[in-house]
Amino acid sequence: MNEGFEKWKGYSASTWKEDIVWKVYDATRYIVRATHAIYKGFIKLFDFQKPLDLFKHIDKVYAIHLPHREDRYKKLKRRLSKIKLTTGETLFDNIEFIDGILGEDADWDDHSIIYPDYTFQQHWDIDPQPEYDLLPYKDEFTLYLSGGERGLGEAHYNTWKTFYESGAKSALILEDDIFPAFGFNKKFEQIMKEVPKNWDVIYLSSLPNEHGFRWKEHSENVVRVYSGVWWLSGYIISRKFAKKLLDNAPIDGPVDVLINYMFKGSKVYLSLENIIDQAEDTESDNEYSYAMKFRPRRGGDA
Repeated sequence: MNEGFEKWKGYSASTWKEDIVWKVYDATRYIVRATHAIYKGFIKLFDFQKPLDLFKHIDKVYAIHLPHREDRYKKLKRRLSKIKLTTGETLFDNIEFIDGILGEDADWDDHSIIYPDYTFQQHWDIDPQPEYDLLPYKDEFTLYLSGGERGLGEAHYNTWKTFYESGAKSALILEDDIFPAFGFNKKFEQIMKEVPKNWDVIYLSSLPNEHGFRWKEHSENVVRVYSGVWWLSGYIISRKFAKKLLDNAPIDGPVDVLINYMFKGSKVYLSLENIIDQAEDTESDNEYSYAMKFRPRRGGDA
């Protein structure tokens, strides 16, 4: 009898790069992403909007940015400078940058902010893919954060801490590889009208997972979320939720997994349309530890 995952072959990701199917898939995805990026840039030329009354809804704007990625800084500046505010400024003018952290520059022995080990069970409880349901010892099999996950988690923690210490009541948090959707101003205003006044988190960009996404209808453009959401490319948090995140440090595992465990007792909402997209003209610096170890052969990325 085999125990654990050491002899598990069915969905191990250790050899996926040798699989010609995945090579074709990745090449096709690259072409599609490049085409889509050109299309989105083109339609933005016709995106004429009323200025956004941003600070009627939130107090602070933060962007997590790796200082060495000057290419991303330039793209972010160009995109967010087109979002005009009622103050006469742009969204970019009001950003406070938080330095991103490379995994190799992080102190892996310091566990006060990030704990680099997490169990398979922690991920599976949020994304219970049925092909793993009968596998034993989910709570004992350990995964290890990639360098990108380690740095990203610490950067988000630093952003929550900076926001909380500012005394502000709410903040929009962005990563630097984002692309505002067509009609962002109008869509943002509509979402803020639909969420209740006592919200804790609002996802403006998200990737609900296939099996663990738990939600309830709320309004035309917004749903209430209870679990099963990836991505932290663009989200709004309250001061109360920032304190909850800080009080529950260290972050145990990938930050976008951990935050799902904080939803209990909080009011979390999600825009049905991603009004902040992940940019398709820049490659991610992140690697997903779960997908590096287990990549299903019948689906997309974990």
